[in-house]
Amino acid sequence: MYQPDQLKRNVEKVEKLKPIASRYGVSTAQLVLAWYMKNPLIGPVIPGARTTEQLLANVASVSIALRDEDYQAIDHIFASANL
Repeated sequence: MYQPDQLKRNVEKVEKLKPIASRYGVSTAQLVLAWYMKNPLIGPVIPGARTTEQLLANVASVSIALRDEDYQAIDHIFASANL
């Protein structure tokens, strides 16, 4: 169900992710995929793709080597409130 407050919180989270993604030269989607793949509590990740460009971007996220401090920062952003 659409909840305006939840949408606002999610947009705020994406805004917090942008500077981290920028440091790696990747999109926020690629950054989050890299975070998912490094997270030991999350099983296999199967991202969706509708275009070849999206597929290639998803594959490229495998090569992102997140520094521990960035991993923790992303973890904190997601833990700060419900998604």
